[in-house]
Amino acid sequence: MIIEKKRGRVKELMEAMDTFGIELIDTNVKTTKGAFLISTCMQGMDGETREAQETKELLLDIISAI
Repeated sequence: MIIEKKRGRVKELMEAMDTFGIELIDTNVKTTKGAFLISTCMQGMDGETREAQETKELLLDIISAI
């Protein structure tokens, strides 16, 4: 994921992911040229699996909301 670098932005992202029941595992955050680059593995907190397209759409919705 790449999001704009602003104070509190990563915290908002983590809170939103938690709200949707997504747990981030092995997360790495780097900053470069005014943006955050976040690489991570995700899993549903309830053990639920999601299709790649469904996950992409959910992440786009979350990122646009924060």
